[in-house]
Amino acid sequence: PLTAYAAELLEGLVASDRPTVATPFEHLNALLGGGLHGGKLYVLAAPPGGGKTTLSAQIADFAAGAGLPTAYVAMEMGRGQLFDYALARALGMNSAKVEARHFQHSERDRERLAAAARDYLETVAPRLSVIEGDWNTTPAVLNAWVTQARARYALPPTAPVLVVVDYLQLLNTGDETLDSGGAGETPKVSQVAVQLKQLARDSGAAVLALSDIIKSEQKDAIKGQEFTLNMLRGSNRIAHAADVVLAL
Repeated sequence: PLTAYAAELLEGLVASDRPTVATPFEHLNALLGGGLHGGKLYVLAAPPGGGKTTLSAQIADFAAGAGLPTAYVAMEMGRGQLFDYALARALGMNSAKVEARHFQHSERDRERLAAAARDYLETVAPRLSVIEGDWNTTPAVLNAWVTQARARYALPPTAPVLVVVDYLQLLNTGDETLDSGGAGETPKVSQVAVQLKQLARDSGAAVLALSDIIKSEQKDAIKGQEFTLNMLRGSNRIAHAADVVLAL
């Protein structure tokens, strides 16, 4: 019976240090009750090019800069590309200009890039892990990363940790039958969503998973049509598993 957990529940009710990951956006923090809460799955949905990666990378950089262990699971981008984008954001510079490399930059641009790179590597990088996702990247692997990260920094089991998955539909389940695509996308995405929810619950980490939307809905979404949960690509299970769905 629930009474067996009375002490734990009452302690949680009065706790002032609940594991929360603040975002760099004050209004968003207010809407979310202080930020992204440990033990919860947040889904960020938008059409391709809608700004999912930019927003989630800003949140990850902010968390790592505040000293929280942060994993950015990049299923499409490499560490170098994410690093370039981070410098571009810091400098207010077009990312294409950063990617053009030093031989096309003025002396002033090179100095600004060098300073931004030093600052990022000193303040954000020590607590930020960019995991270049592949076939073997599953929620179970990410659960192990959370445990290892807390051990590495000698943090208690309840310490706030952030895991960002970019993006949900590309993550594998660990079940080869589902991951091979033979059963179609819906069963796999359904299982991934449930596993990410379980990852948040089991590890106590705040999990932010990016989601694409159904291709047939993309044009309407770009035109500003009101977002509905039926737009989430792959399975309605995403909406059921998520504690909060955010849309861009």
